[in-house]
Amino acid sequence: MLLPAVWSFSSQEEDMKELRKLLMACGEETDRENANRIFDLVRTEEEMYTIIVRVTNNFYMDEEDGVPTAWIFTDHSFAEDNVRNIRDLGLEVREMEIAPKQRLGFFNDLYRSGIEAITIDHGQDSAFTMSLFNLITRPDEETGSTLNPGLVRAANRFYQGISKNRVTPQDQKEFSRELAEAMYLIPMNPETGKNPMVTNKAGGKYFAVFSDPTEFFKFDRKHIYEAGRMSFKDLRKLAKKADGIVVNPFGFGLGLDLNKIDRILEELSVQ
Repeated sequence: MLLPAVWSFSSQEEDMKELRKLLMACGEETDRENANRIFDLVRTEEEMYTIIVRVTNNFYMDEEDGVPTAWIFTDHSFAEDNVRNIRDLGLEVREMEIAPKQRLGFFNDLYRSGIEAITIDHGQDSAFTMSLFNLITRPDEETGSTLNPGLVRAANRFYQGISKNRVTPQDQKEFSRELAEAMYLIPMNPETGKNPMVTNKAGGKYFAVFSDPTEFFKFDRKHIYEAGRMSFKDLRKLAKKADGIVVNPFGFGLGLDLNKIDRILEELSVQ
């Protein structure tokens, strides 16, 4: 059960790290002092791991009471056990360590990926679920920054569902809707005024577009390009100049030709 500022867990185990010991000692409820200590340990304790999905190059996303949830682990063996279990379902994943100095960036990256809760040590007696916003302040989406957490979340759900043979028509519809309603970052070379393209294995050329600055900087690591903003409907005009567009080529990498863009727009009556 997801609890917004507290968590659920069960029986004790030996040789636990400080975080797990504190969680077990607190029981189902805790006072503010212990809660603050738990939050500090989640931010700073050594050796914590998460799971990355190959097809999306993003975090593995579960759901707890309908809330999109990421898993992190206080022991490498816990992460390995869950990686094996997920692979058995047909989804290629790997574990990744999150060093303390990376932890704040990790939590913010969860938010931009549409994830709003964290389960610590899924599958263990000390497992618990907490709101992401116990650890970070919810960003202000009115600041002008291009973020599309709903799109990244929908992509995670859709591609994980395909790999597990569990994708639903609702997953497809939600993904299409998020694609159609998002604003995108478009790189442009300030010296030439041209938008860069990427080439797929078949030799097709696609304009690269991005859901957010994180995905943009995966592409522009040398800070060559300026970023413009464009709606999905306007991307249709760009797609006419090449074989199409590719959304987040270093993420879920969705290639869309003109016909696919038109089908999405027609389906959702955006035209």
